[in-house]
Amino acid sequence: MNSIGIEEDFKEGHVLKLNQSLYGLRQSPRNFFLHLKGNLGRAGFRQSKMDPCLFIAEHVVCCVYVNDCLFSSPMKRYIDQMIQRIKDCGMDLEVEDSVGGFLGISIQRSIGADEKQEIIMLQTGLIHRIISALGLDGEMSNSVRTSAPESPLPKDAQGDPHDMGFTYASVVGMAMYLCNNSRLDIMFAVHQCARHSFNPKRKHAKYLKR
Repeated sequence: MNSIGIEEDFKEGHVLKLNQSLYGLRQSPRNFFLHLKGNLGRAGFRQSKMDPCLFIAEHVVCCVYVNDCLFSSPMKRYIDQMIQRIKDCGMDLEVEDSVGGFLGISIQRSIGADEKQEIIMLQTGLIHRIISALGLDGEMSNSVRTSAPESPLPKDAQGDPHDMGFTYASVVGMAMYLCNNSRLDIMFAVHQCARHSFNPKRKHAKYLKR
């Protein structure tokens, strides 16, 4: 039996009938990761014991996010060689050149006043999408010094329903991706909003717009 569960080898002229799509099945992400992990191992990577999505080779480090791979190395030729090794293992890789737009995150390099190199992560496009989704891009909004008050955001069982013209769960999802990568300062506020994603009230929507 081969890796996809077919008992016989493929023969010329044979056609497979698809009974069920693999996409969306609970086991699909795990099966793909095991497939990727095996090929990375054959290419010379070893999996980190601290983070299962981090793979380390002699001159290259690979960080895996779902089906995206971010390669880092002191020299580009090491990355090119490793990519070719992975392709030789049967993986169909699409090289996207620079890390600049990895997963919607703009990664910029700069040199500070003390001559130290800095790496800055920005998600400006996502911030603008959140602002637009909340309807704040065309109005004058009052600024606040903090993204949330110190007290937690409680339930409001008897409160007015959320009817402020945006999809609460969608905005929370975008905000969570934002705070997990480049805006750690709003993490507390976003997580307070996320607790009420399945039954948001008007009070929670106002908190989210803040």
